Amino acid sequence: MSWKCVCKEENNSDESTVCKKCGRSKPKYLGIKLVLSPTEKMSPEQLAVWYLMIAHDHLLDSEISLNHDAELSEKLGNQNYDQVNLKLRINEYRDKVESYCEKCQKILEKVKALSPAAQFEDEKGFIHSISSIKSDCYFNLGSLQFRQNNWAKAIEYYQSSYEADPNQVAIYNIAMATMNLPAEGGGLFGGAKKQAALETKREQEIELLKKTIRFAPFSELGIKSGRILINKYKMIDLNL
Repeated sequence: MSWKCVCKEENNSDESTVCKKCGRSKPKYLGIKLVLSPTEKMSPEQLAVWYLMIAHDHLLDSEISLNHDAELSEKLGNQNYDQVNLKLRINEYRDKVESYCEKCQKILEKVKALSPAAQFEDEKGFIHSISSIKSDCYFNLGSLQFRQNNWAKAIEYYQSSYEADPNQVAIYNIAMATMNLPAEGGGLFGGAKKQAALETKREQEIELLKKTIRFAPFSELGIKSGRILINKYKMIDLNL
C-alpha cells in the first residue's frame, strides 16, 4: 500500500508518516459528503470545500503559466525567435502567475472563514487543504522570483510556503536562493568586513542545508544537500 502527497509523489509507503520527496506529513482525509440532490442546500463545510476546489483551480492555472514562462525563457537570446514578442509573452505569463495566486489566496480566506479544516481528495487521490494550497501558491511565487534572480524576494515567498505547510522543498530552495544572494555589508574593496560578511553568509548556507537534511534525511533532497555540504563546503563531520 502507498499514499499520495500533494507534491505529486505517489509511492510513499503506507508505514511512512512523511513524504519521501517533500517531507510533508502524511495527510489524514476527514471526508465530507460532496454529492447533493438538486434541491439540497450546501452546508458551510460543503461550501468551504467548493471554494477550496476553486482556489485549487487557480493554483493549477498559476502552475501552467509558470511552466509557459519557463519554456519561453529558454528561448531568450535565440535569434530564431522574435525577441520582442517573446519578452511580451513572458511578461504576460508572469503577470498571470501573480494574478492567479492573488485570487487563490483571497478565496482561501473565504474557505478559512467557512471551515478551517476544509479539504478534498481529487480524482488522482491527492488530498488538498487550505495549508497545502496556500503553501504551493507561495512556492510558485517564489519560483517566479527565483527565475528572475530576485533572490531576496524568492526567499521571502519560500519562507511563507514553509510556514503555511512545512515542507523540505521550500527549505532547500531557500538554501539555493541564499547561495546566490550577495553577501551583505561586505563593501566593494575587500578587507576584513568583506571576509566577515562572506563567512556569515557561508554559515547561513550550511545551516539551511543541514536543516534540509534534518527535515527528511533519507529523501532525495536530504541526500542532495549532503552531497553539497561534502563537495562544495568540504564538510565530512556534519554533526547532524
